[in-house]
Amino acid sequence: MMQAQTDLYKGIISGISKLEYTEYCKNHIDITEVNSNFITEIGGITYTIRSSFNNDDQLTVLTFTTLDGCSKDNYNLYTKGAVMDLKMLFGEEYGNPLLDKWVDWSEITQGTGTVFNMYQERPIMSIIYVSKTDNQFRVNCYIGDWNFIVTSNPNYN
Repeated sequence: MMQAQTDLYKGIISGISKLEYTEYCKNHIDITEVNSNFITEIGGITYTIRSSFNNDDQLTVLTFTTLDGCSKDNYNLYTKGAVMDLKMLFGEEYGNPLLDKWVDWSEITQGTGTVFNMYQERPIMSIIYVSKTDNQFRVNCYIGDWNFIVTSNPNYN
């Protein structure tokens, strides 16, 4: 039985196949393919888009990661701007966040992500988090449809 599909981002809907996802992204005016990765711009910041599919080849999750990182010296300016842009986008779509906090750069551990905001409008869960790799901070956004995640074994692209 086919689950109800939900628009995750700019017409990319949950439950579509890898082929449908790839074709859609290749033909969308606001999404560009660079070195076999899809990128888009949100609030003037470039993000790489990653996708996850369940065992039935249905899109479950989109994860956006800022293409460029920033050092601790630019953390407050760069990160706050990106997080605020995403908060505005999600606030319009999902209402008030379940979790809304600010974390100083010194509290983020190398190789991990720290959640700043979380939204849930069933069946969609959306999380804004910051990760630190090689002393660079990146803003990330996760948008998942629980109708398709429940049976998934994530296969990230």
